[in-house]
Amino acid sequence: MSLHVNVLIPFLIPAWWKELAVVRYRVHAGKDTIVSGIALSKAQQEAADAGRLVDALLENARAAECDGAMVHVIDSFGDRAMRELSERLERPVTGVGHAAMHFAHAFSASFSVITSATAAIDRITRNAFEYGVSERLLTCEAVGIPAAEIPDCRDDAIRRMASIVRSMAPAPRMIVLGCTELAELAPRLREELSLEEFPHPIVVINPLIVAIRWAEAAALAL
Repeated sequence: MSLHVNVLIPFLIPAWWKELAVVRYRVHAGKDTIVSGIALSKAQQEAADAGRLVDALLENARAAECDGAMVHVIDSFGDRAMRELSERLERPVTGVGHAAMHFAHAFSASFSVITSATAAIDRITRNAFEYGVSERLLTCEAVGIPAAEIPDCRDDAIRRMASIVRSMAPAPRMIVLGCTELAELAPRLREELSLEEFPHPIVVINPLIVAIRWAEAAALAL
């Protein structure tokens, strides 16, 4: 049975970046899963800037459903407009942060989130409270690098993330990378942390893997 997952990108980005964003989910999907993606057009970004992001994403979600999409993943750890889309679409919707933080809450006694920009911290912690997972969220920290700059600053991002984890007291059981641009650095951060001594092993989560697996499970349940 083929599953069709649509990635909703809530930003205006170049075509090459959009394709890269979709591929990052596709490489972790099952062999029978189709992963497509839609980013905002220039007109939709202008609408989003004017406070109409939900309308723009609804338009793209419905277009994807006409092409067979069964589930939507919002490509943003902040889960932009997820609640509104869930209320107005018949197909299931999740956000990267929604899936990853629920996973961490379910499988770890404690977790922390490391995101890109400091401005994202309030949204992530507020979402954790709304999702009912905040009692296991120890802290949310930022590396202080804008998401768009992370591909050119990966070594620096790894150093900053490792430094943040070393300073955490108590050390969490799990680290969730709270930015789609940081996500693919999970293996490198695991390797870096393996060289350190902590009271217990620390699991590092790529939230994109969790999100695509959640979406596939939701599609199978339809």
